[in-house]
Amino acid sequence: MEHRAWSHGCAGNSTGHISLHLDSHYTKIESNFGRDKAALVYRGQMEARAEIERNCAELEIAGFEGNIDAYIYAESSQEQQAVRDEYVALSRAGADVQLMEHWRDIAGVPFDTELALKLPGSAQFDSHRYCQALARAVHGDGCAVHERTRVVGVKDGVPCEVQTEFATMRAPSVICATHTPLGVSVLQTAMIPHLSFVVAVRVAQSMPAGLFYDTHEPYHFTRRLDSANPHILIVGGADKKTGGGERTESECYADLRRYVGRHYTVQEELAHWCAQYYRSADGLPYVGTDPGSSHVWVATGFNGDGLTLGVMSSIIITTAILGGTHPLASIYSSHRFKPIASAKQVLSESMSVAKHLLLDRFTTKASSLELLQPGEGRVMKVGGNNVAAYRELDGRLHAHSAECTHLKCTIKWNDAEKTFDCPCHGSRFGVSGSVLEGPALQDLEDLLKECCPRKTPAALAPPPRDSHPAQS
Repeated sequence: MEHRAWSHGCAGNSTGHISLHLDSHYTKIESNFGRDKAALVYRGQMEARAEIERNCAELEIAGFEGNIDAYIYAESSQEQQAVRDEYVALSRAGADVQLMEHWRDIAGVPFDTELALKLPGSAQFDSHRYCQALARAVHGDGCAVHERTRVVGVKDGVPCEVQTEFATMRAPSVICATHTPLGVSVLQTAMIPHLSFVVAVRVAQSMPAGLFYDTHEPYHFTRRLDSANPHILIVGGADKKTGGGERTESECYADLRRYVGRHYTVQEELAHWCAQYYRSADGLPYVGTDPGSSHVWVATGFNGDGLTLGVMSSIIITTAILGGTHPLASIYSSHRFKPIASAKQVLSESMSVAKHLLLDRFTTKASSLELLQPGEGRVMKVGGNNVAAYRELDGRLHAHSAECTHLKCTIKWNDAEKTFDCPCHGSRFGVSGSVLEGPALQDLEDLLKECCPRKTPAALAPPPRDSHPAQS
């Protein structure tokens, strides 16, 4: 069951990297889990990559490009030690990795650096095309893909129940492949939601094949679209915490465009978009039954590696439901808890949630709905309510409760994507109040009549732009 159109969420918005490397880095995995388990994680990445390539071949999915090298490079002397440490950790995990002292001349790239590690065996593909092909392959023979079927509740039991807007379905097991567990889950306390930003540009230079990652925080990544389009690049990064941080979403896009402009001669921007991901406390995903459930399965905390870790999760869960045990099941277990590795992040995130849950509702600034200009959104206090308000370009006004329907944190305005995002657990809502993604199951409460009980639409029209006061 798919909330909206199939593969139009995070999977369809992926940049299509199939890397054996992980965003959390093998140095962290080795430190938290040990060398032997880090080696198992690396083998899992290879298994997931092989599964994607096999599916592309069997289903004749065009666009898969294999045998691509991934590069992690340092752009300053301070970053070089991190590259050397990652080279050692990857080597111990069994990777055929190389340390390149003069890689710029070899790779033909525009980055100011002399040190990189090279990891062969990566790939790239069109994730949207891939997901569409998988849906066509499974539909039929007792299987069905239901689009625009919104789930509003999941109940563990024998059998499990899945409530949708249309009907209740029952099954022995339910897999929530929803990026984060739906509703309330203890796993949400061990994850931080982030947004990652992407631009697709046409440049004057011809980019060589490869997946390129710097070591900044947040980092940037680059790849060419495909072998037929070496002048079209997909560049991402400038990540920020969903609904939080010092930068707005528009500022993140601006930072990313400045980064692209420093390295390339940009002829045209073709597209831009962002996607949300969840960063786990100890660097690895949580895969298995949702804590407190026996037959509801979850897979979450993929960081920026949802393509490979999502595939690996499907293999682990399928193996378990059929009575087997995958070697990675215990390492990725949704029931694991590592106090030393996780406590700092869990405590920090719990304090952040408490801030948004308690303080934000009292510190929201009072304002007037009439001040909203077309295309503008804001969270404001109107009367006694915190209101998520937006004015359409044609003047129509939306006013909803700014209280997230998941756990009542105060949502924030996303000025680039025109959404209201929850900084606590990553629920995101459209300007109409509808749930777009995240753990929330209910739409925002409509407060338009309550906020404007006696005013006509004409009376709510915004003032002329030249009389609009400066906004903070």
